Amino acid sequence: MQVEDFMECVYGGEIPPEPPDGLITGGREVDSLLSDAQGYFKYSRARTECTERGMWAIVDQVWTRELADWIGQRRVLEIMAGRGWLAKALAACGVRVIATDNGEWDGCHAQAVPVFAVRPFAALEAVKTFGNEVEVLLVSWPPCGDEAICRAAEAWGGDRPIIYIGESCGGRNAPEDFFKWFHVLEDLNFPLQSWYGFHDAVLVGHYHFSSAGVPLKSIPAGAGEAGASTSSPKAMVPSPPAWGKPT
Repeated sequence: MQVEDFMECVYGGEIPPEPPDGLITGGREVDSLLSDAQGYFKYSRARTECTERGMWAIVDQVWTRELADWIGQRRVLEIMAGRGWLAKALAACGVRVIATDNGEWDGCHAQAVPVFAVRPFAALEAVKTFGNEVEVLLVSWPPCGDEAICRAAEAWGGDRPIIYIGESCGGRNAPEDFFKWFHVLEDLNFPLQSWYGFHDAVLVGHYHFSSAGVPLKSIPAGAGEAGASTSSPKAMVPSPPAWGKPT
């Protein structure tokens, strides 16, 4: 769909039926849409407006439907859920999801409107509170310098799966220690597309933390094709708190 139509859905708080034209998995261009300054500015502005509304990875009905099919009847806890875009997309597919975010990285986007009911819990607190009620842990675009994702994953344990969405080690998301202990189980190739220059992927694995300091297996090199940058836009440009009500 045209990027303008994609953004109309976002402006209205609705999940776009598909990603904007011109991008493929890994954030590369597929045609000349970004070959001129005007086209590049249009897509760059679209991404900025998405992040201002709390959508960091591209959320559309195509790849989230496939993710929902993989989840099936299992219950999901999403931590660091932001404004609730991913939770809303999964819930629309019938997934039972508890979305949480305490908004501690709040800032200039405080007026962004939540699109789903997000409970005000920090990541670790959410795992301790709801962990016994769910079978899958979900996190999308955790800030690269924030160890909270590591503490939450440690509390979650290694027996149940974690779905991680974002860039891989050396990219814009999650600290290096997270990837040290995150053991990717399968490459499911969900058709998540990224804005140009970004390299988001959907990774499913278990978090096998050991106090001895020896990981069972590190994340495969190049998973998600990250590594372009070690600075995190999500960390540098704070998002609003996720204390919201469903639309």
